[in-house]
Amino acid sequence: MGLPVARGLRPGARGPRVDAGRPYLTERLGPRFRFDAHVREFVAAGAGRTLDELVAHWEATRTAPPRPIASQFELNRFLRRWHLDHPGRSHAAALAAWRAYRARPLPPAEAPTAPRAG
Repeated sequence: MGLPVARGLRPGARGPRVDAGRPYLTERLGPRFRFDAHVREFVAAGAGRTLDELVAHWEATRTAPPRPIASQFELNRFLRRWHLDHPGRSHAAALAAWRAYRARPLPPAEAPTAPRAG
C-alpha cells in the first residue's frame, strides 16, 4: 500500500508524498475521489494529519458547495458551468463548446487595449 494510513502528512505535503497515498484514497473512496480544493487545502495545512483523517475530511466536504474557481482558470470555470447546464453530456462535447467559445471575438469592453505611447 506504500504509505501507512497512520503516517502523518508533512507541512505543505504534495507531489510524491501525497501521490503515494492516492491508491489508498481511491480504494477507500472509489473512483469518485479527486484532489479538489477542499482536499488540497487540507493537505497543505495538514502537518501531522493522517490519510484516514484526509478520508474523513473528504467525506465531510462532499455536501459543501463547490469553491469559486479563480479568474485565471477560465477553462475550469467554463467546464464547471457547461456541465451544470448540460448534464450527461461528454467531456469531448464540453471541450468542443470551449473551442467555439474561445474562437469568438471579445466584446469591445473586454478586448485588451494597447499601452499608450507616452
